[in-house]
Amino acid sequence: VYGCSFLSVGEFPQGPSSTREGACPPRGNLACPSLLRAEALLESPEMLYVVHPYVQFSLHDVVTFSPAKLTN
Repeated sequence: VYGCSFLSVGEFPQGPSSTREGACPPRGNLACPSLLRAEALLESPEMLYVVHPYVQFSLHDVVTFSPAKLTN
């Protein structure tokens, strides 16, 4: 998922987890370049958190403020 391993947080048993620990691979190894890369994946007993880097503008912003970009 997102090319990252999960980091367990919260109330998990002590000891090393299976293959879920580790860092994300370098940014040059994108399986699908159109997806926004996750910085980290955090897993708690109740939730799954996906941490993305800050992106100043999104596709939604472009379509909302410049709809003519879709026609060109």
